[in-house]
Amino acid sequence: MTDTFIESSRTVKNIVVVHPVQSRDVVVTPSGIQGPPGASADQQTGPSRPASETLSALRAVVLTTEGWAYAQPSESSSANRAVALTLAAANAGTLIQPLLSGIVEDLAWNWHNDQPIFLNENGTLSQVPNLYVIRVLGFPLTPTSLYFNPEGGIL
Repeated sequence: MTDTFIESSRTVKNIVVVHPVQSRDVVVTPSGIQGPPGASADQQTGPSRPASETLSALRAVVLTTEGWAYAQPSESSSANRAVALTLAAANAGTLIQPLLSGIVEDLAWNWHNDQPIFLNENGTLSQVPNLYVIRVLGFPLTPTSLYFNPEGGIL
């Protein structure tokens, strides 16, 4: 190992060295294979747990003792829990990590920008409030995207 001292201000490969720096030999290796994408900085995901039933994509779910299950506004046990959103379909027993908050887009959606998005039966999202417990899950950004951020309170 050899020491190198850089004693002047100069630009080396778009890096400006402005102070004397002591460095060690560096071994550069080629890049590896790109890993799987993680959640973006503006998204938060829930814990990785199994689906307790077969779940469709883009449905509101709650964490139960058996795993993730559809949120049901007609059931008081489901109405007060933290709600997440499935990003993909999953069979019962499959580990999933649903979205707790963030921006989601689906080209099949046609949201009206001036109305909130509510929880309905079997975890469906709707701009029409249900007859039981009214819970806002998010707000449209465009006709095909929403900001999923379930309100803690119930209207």
